[in-house]
Amino acid sequence: MGLLSDPNRRKAITSLLTRLNTPICVVCYLAGIAWFMGLAFEPFTLRTYMSENAMGSTMVEERFPSGERALATAREFAAHKKKVGGMPVDWLVKTMRAQGLEVFTQSFSRNLPFPDESKERFVVRGTNVYGILRAPRAPRTEALVLSAPCSPGNSNNQAVGLLLGLAQYFRSQIYWAKDIIFLVNEHDLIGVQAWLEGYHHTNITGMGYTPLQGRAGSIQAALSLELNSDVVTSLDLVLEGLNGQLPNLDLANLFHAFCQKLGILCTIQGKLQRSDWDTVEGYTHSAQTMLLMVLKQASGRPWGEHGLFLRYHIEAASIRGVNSFRQYKTDATSIGRLFEGMVRKLNNLLERLHQSYFFYLMPSLTRFVSIGYYMPAFGLLTTILLLRALDLWVHLGTPTPVTEDGVGEGESPSSPGLLSVLTPVVISHLTGVALYTLPVLSQEMAVEHFPVSETEAVVLTAIAIYTAGLALPHNTHRLISGEGTEQGWRVLKLVALLYLAVLLGCTALINFSLGFILAVTLVPAAACVTPHVPKALSAVAMVLLSPGCTILYCVFLFQELQEVPVSLAEGWMLFLSVISQGILDHALYGSLVYPLLALLVYPCWLLFWNILFWNDAMALSSGGWAQACPAASVPGVEKAPQSACSTVLMSVRVSVAHSGLRPLCFPGAGDDSLRLQLSMDPNRVGEFRLTLRAVTSGRIVSLAEFDLRNVRYEIRSSRCHELCVVKPPHDTFRFTFRSEQEAQEWATVMMSSLREAHRVAGISPHPPTDALPSPKPTEQNVALSLSAKEELCAELARAIQAGDTHAAVQHATALAHHQMALMIQPALKNTEDGEISLAVAVEDATSSCCVTVKVAPLMTVASLKQQMFGEYGFHPRVQRWVIGQCLCSDQRSLTSYGVCRDGDTAFLYLLSARHAHLSRQQCQQDQESALLAPAPKPGPTPVASAGGPAGHDRRGYSTLPPRLHHCSTGSSGSGAEKHNIGDIISLEMLQLGGPSMTPSTTQLGWSCPSCTFINKSTRPGCEICSTERPNPPELGTSQQATLLS
Repeated sequence: MGLLSDPNRRKAITSLLTRLNTPICVVCYLAGIAWFMGLAFEPFTLRTYMSENAMGSTMVEERFPSGERALATAREFAAHKKKVGGMPVDWLVKTMRAQGLEVFTQSFSRNLPFPDESKERFVVRGTNVYGILRAPRAPRTEALVLSAPCSPGNSNNQAVGLLLGLAQYFRSQIYWAKDIIFLVNEHDLIGVQAWLEGYHHTNITGMGYTPLQGRAGSIQAALSLELNSDVVTSLDLVLEGLNGQLPNLDLANLFHAFCQKLGILCTIQGKLQRSDWDTVEGYTHSAQTMLLMVLKQASGRPWGEHGLFLRYHIEAASIRGVNSFRQYKTDATSIGRLFEGMVRKLNNLLERLHQSYFFYLMPSLTRFVSIGYYMPAFGLLTTILLLRALDLWVHLGTPTPVTEDGVGEGESPSSPGLLSVLTPVVISHLTGVALYTLPVLSQEMAVEHFPVSETEAVVLTAIAIYTAGLALPHNTHRLISGEGTEQGWRVLKLVALLYLAVLLGCTALINFSLGFILAVTLVPAAACVTPHVPKALSAVAMVLLSPGCTILYCVFLFQELQEVPVSLAEGWMLFLSVISQGILDHALYGSLVYPLLALLVYPCWLLFWNILFWNDAMALSSGGWAQACPAASVPGVEKAPQSACSTVLMSVRVSVAHSGLRPLCFPGAGDDSLRLQLSMDPNRVGEFRLTLRAVTSGRIVSLAEFDLRNVRYEIRSSRCHELCVVKPPHDTFRFTFRSEQEAQEWATVMMSSLREAHRVAGISPHPPTDALPSPKPTEQNVALSLSAKEELCAELARAIQAGDTHAAVQHATALAHHQMALMIQPALKNTEDGEISLAVAVEDATSSCCVTVKVAPLMTVASLKQQMFGEYGFHPRVQRWVIGQCLCSDQRSLTSYGVCRDGDTAFLYLLSARHAHLSRQQCQQDQESALLAPAPKPGPTPVASAGGPAGHDRRGYSTLPPRLHHCSTGSSGSGAEKHNIGDIISLEMLQLGGPSMTPSTTQLGWSCPSCTFINKSTRPGCEICSTERPNPPELGTSQQATLLS
């Protein structure tokens, strides 16, 4: 708590993170990649184990004596399939009924969005056949599914035969506690999708199907079998499902346990487990297996029929028979025993599988990596985005340095216009919407005009839209209308970094593999892109790290890991097929990878691409200037060098629109380099100069210069001001500011200077100092009108009331120049009489509380500290007061911080005694002195001198700050007393004849009575909560402009 509350510690931590931002980001990226690759090393993984007690080892022996009969049934099935040219529905129904099953069929049809050239189909029509074996001694509320697809040709005939053999054997057993469904589906995944939607009464993908006539209980688990030969050398386990979903790890453990028991070779990702894990070859083998699982999971497509069951919270897996050149062979009887054992274990379940992991990676069947092990690798990559966002946030709030020529870049940076940030975001996402919708919608038009097929039209249209998005920066500037600024790209990048961090984080929670792969390529591009880098090299790097190229890399990597390398041409064709398959998977099964990439990831990458070309796009938005010509050619515009002793009051960046007889031109500068600068000559009263400057090729050029006595200035809107030259030919300049806040600040300074210039010009225009002698003070005093005197006095009073010491010094200097008699006394009209209740939130490094203190609004912060010392024992050295957003100084009064009514709030943070260099003995001595010292009688307080605070402290110790003698140290004072002006402000700032003073570093303005936010003195309402100002200024900015015009 103390670390976050202490502004010094918080500032130190922020400074450290910004100073070492780049090295920390590099270390995080390398550490994230190394962490992930280290997960394949066996000591960093966990050994698999069975978590579900109901699936533990038993004394039951697995039996299946009908292996040869199952192969005979498979040959009979193949003959009937060849005879009818498809799935023999009638034969399957007859066979299942003969085995004692309840048999039902389901017809379905599906129109593909475009032809599937890999399987040569466009309109899919088929029939599913399924038989239900009812549980003989159970309520029939739960079920298991065994499925085998009816593939075209001679594929998977043995799986259907084994499925029918298992159904006949299971029918003769009486220990089944769950219904068992034997499903033979047509058209692989489409048939399974139709059956699942019909079974659960849903229609997610627009499939057309007939309702199911027979249903069993709630499906607990499912196994899919794929066999293409009578004997196999090994069984491969497939786990990856739709959108990267995985079944419960106990299902994989169950498969591995029975393979070990029956002596069957088992693989995952087609790779056997090696025992030499401590060698380079062993680690490489584990890394290949894990990366294959990552790539399959990241694709989001179901890699088997089991993948569609996972959507309905049904734990499922596919088991594929592999017939390779190994000498070891496994017959159908052993495979049948394996399935019989797994189904019996699942039959013993009393509830759904939930004890083991659902998020994991498997470098082998005996080792796994849990979510707690692989998520830190992803977290290290996303930390880079947050660190870069923090660095941008700090830079956005840091004032730019002052240049050597005196151009005022030391002002706090203003926020860019909303349009400059919102426009790229909207256009990028509209491009993503086009990438998502147009490829399928425009396929017919593409086929009519180009010699391509429907599938080629869809893929090429998607690639064309993806490529067209690279022209985004050259079109964005047409909508921005010149609002691009240096701050604009920083704000846009800050938004894009946070957007990408949230996007990748949400993706990793659903599909870790997809989120990690995207983070590996997108994070470096997002962290390094700026407009101030070589465009050509950076553009190539951005394209190579784009989402499209990431898919291309994954295609080549997948082929290498499967030990089937391809050439560049073959890899490109595989890339095109992956795109078409991704669009089909989304339309057929509801895969989310394609819409995620098109609608979110690609637009986010386009934002960073837009940032790279930010300067180029913004340079195009400053059109309308003619060829370069000297600024002095514009009539009515004065071109004169500034005085060497001129003082720059304010300088802002603007966009300029000029209307006159001749255009205003300058070479090689854009809107982002134009600055409007207001300066004054301290040696000449009322001498103000308004200069339009441009920065070109590292040098500053003055384009035009105006004397405020010869112009008329009007405020057209919140961000647009207009300047008209009074002398012929009356040229007009319209200035557009970057933000409303910057325009308001400029209007305040400009109107005050313009009023002063017109006031002095109306009395006595000042000739050059070397031409005429300086006027005598008496003549100036006589020439100054009574209304001008009253106006200066009113401005001085308003500046003192708002706490604006800089403005108060300026007005007091002007009054002293005319040698006017001046008397200042406090005005109590805006404060309550007597004491008020101040709500104080007290906090230290470990605890916090709220107290109410009776205070006088005109008392100083030093007196408040001593009052808290007397009432609560908090030594003044450890007290740090914060009112609004200001760290209070001892010499200022509470009124200057906006404390004037009951219920106003303040914040008191207590430092530790060690941090405040306060000893226990010194604290006790000060407490005794404060109790013994009597409060002096109130009396007139002498005016503060330049050497210290007002009054004289007669206490016998020097460790406490000075306090006012007339203020009570208790919470129950004797009422309001009259105070001297020395208790309110430091009058050394108003010593008119003395040297110039260093301006106060405290924040100026008025405090909002609702939220205590310190607003600028020119705002009529609170910037945070829009509460009206308690004492609004007499004239607004627009009214001042009207009076002066």
